[in-house]
Amino acid sequence: MVRQGFNRALDLIQQQRSATLPIESYEQALSMAESEIGLDPKGLQSVTFFSGAMGTATGLLFEADWSEDEIVSATESQGTTLSSRSEDGHTIYSGEDGTEGLVALADGRYLLAESSTIDSVLAVLAGEADPVGGALADAYADTSGMMRFAADVSESDLSSDEQLSSMEEIEMVSGSLTGSTNTRTFSMTMSTNGSSSAANLAKQIDEGLDIVRSQLDQYPDVDQYIDNPEQHLDAVEVSQSGSAVTVTYSGSPELVGEGGMLTIAAVVASFVLGLGESTGPVYPTASFNWDYDAGAGTVTITHQAGDTIDGSNLSIRGDTGNGSIDETWAAYDVDEVTAGSSVTVQNVTDSFHLRVVWESDSQDSSAVLSEMAGPDA
Repeated sequence: MVRQGFNRALDLIQQQRSATLPIESYEQALSMAESEIGLDPKGLQSVTFFSGAMGTATGLLFEADWSEDEIVSATESQGTTLSSRSEDGHTIYSGEDGTEGLVALADGRYLLAESSTIDSVLAVLAGEADPVGGALADAYADTSGMMRFAADVSESDLSSDEQLSSMEEIEMVSGSLTGSTNTRTFSMTMSTNGSSSAANLAKQIDEGLDIVRSQLDQYPDVDQYIDNPEQHLDAVEVSQSGSAVTVTYSGSPELVGEGGMLTIAAVVASFVLGLGESTGPVYPTASFNWDYDAGAGTVTITHQAGDTIDGSNLSIRGDTGNGSIDETWAAYDVDEVTAGSSVTVQNVTDSFHLRVVWESDSQDSSAVLSEMAGPDA
């Protein structure tokens, strides 16, 4: 299924380019990755991503067939010299600047995270802090499959559109990708604050799918991206049980691998949410890590992944606890914000509340890409 989806994505990208892509297939991409990093990608066995609100406490746990020495050698082959220390059977690796980022855990897993997140994880493993619990842990425990997820969205603004007003009642989202010999099924459950909200949500989703079906013939370009879109829509089912609504998308590995679920999501967003004819700005997509050092009175913000952004279009705004701030990344001598770029805000107290804000060149549109508040904010 992954191979089918990857190769289909390559086809779509190639259609938009005049030059030939350097990668022609999934298998070639794996070979190139192995040549680049010195590790066979097929040795990766499992990956668990976790993150707190607004991208705080973000980390990656993984298991692999690679040995610890192989992982360290591959990292150092990229130009980084690592030093190590031991703590409770775990080996913690640091870069040349002293920043910790990789941990070989005593149970055989590996952790990639910022120093503060590493400390939190090790505290949980040592029994000195509680792991994730409550409704979020319960929702995750109720899932199973090749891929599974859970997210607490009770504080999120999921929709400002009246047609999907019931989305504002969603408190938890969880789901999984499961498979048998001839079938792959993606399932997503949205838990709301009551059966009435769930009934309204299920109705609105069904109505949205009906709108998409009725308007497909108005957008023949969809066929360029996916064969027989009606078949993908027919593979979607919506059901309600109490205060929860479940959406499933099921079909052959080839069908699901075509990216049907992603295509449906895009189509629903375009037609149901009224974005199909939008001429508004396209906001950059990026994730940021926040590292608050109370002792030094600083907050370091690091671009982790996503789009490259002009430093003059990206600002740090808000309250440091000692006063307001509105500075572009360019003012910190970061002219191009890419993965690894960072700025450090000084004179910060526990009551800070800061935002990373993108603004267009014409300054007529903006978006908050990330934010963090101090413990006393």
